[in-house]
Amino acid sequence: MRRSVILAVVCLLVSGEGCTAASPEAPGGVVSRPPTAAAAASGAGEVMAVMRDIARCVRSHGAPGFPDPIMDPRSNYPAFPDDAPRIPDGARTACAPVARRLPPEATVTHPPSPGHMAGLRAFARCMRDHGVGDFPDPDAAGAFPMPRRILALGKGGLEPLVRPCRELFPEGGLDVAPPEGGS
Repeated sequence: MRRSVILAVVCLLVSGEGCTAASPEAPGGVVSRPPTAAAAASGAGEVMAVMRDIARCVRSHGAPGFPDPIMDPRSNYPAFPDDAPRIPDGARTACAPVARRLPPEATVTHPPSPGHMAGLRAFARCMRDHGVGDFPDPDAAGAFPMPRRILALGKGGLEPLVRPCRELFPEGGLDVAPPEGGS
C-alpha cells in the first residue's frame, strides 16, 4: 500500500531517523485516522503552506531539486510527490524546526476521497465488463488486491487489457495491494 510521503518526510526531518511502523498503514506509530471533513478542509491550506516552507528549506540546505508539495489527487490532501528524493542529513537537521510547525493532522494517512474511490470502482467495473472478470474492486485504502494471475501478466500483458478503460484510468496510477489468499 502507498504510504503518505509527507509522513516519511516529517519523520526524517523531526527524528532524523525515519519512523518505525506500528502497522502497515501507520508508520511511526501514528494512528491512521482520517481527519474530520472540517479539519481536513481548514488544515490542508495550513499544511500546504508549511510543506512549501519545508521544500524551500530543504532546497536551500543541499537538495536544490527537492520538489514542491502537490495536492494528492487520491486524497485531496497535500503531499510530496512519490518520487521525492531522500533528504540529506544537513537539510534534515536544518529543517526540523520548520517540520515541527505542521499540525497533527499532517501526520495521519489520508484515505482516498469519495470521488477518487468512485473513479476506482468505475475503472474496476470497466475492466470486468471488458473481459477481465477477476479484476478486483479497490480496498478501503484505494489499492487493488490483484489476483496472482493478473500480476503474472506484467505491464506488457496488462496494457492491452486496460486500453478499453483508459479514459477511466486513475490519475496517479494504480496502487496494487498484495494478493489475497494466494489467488
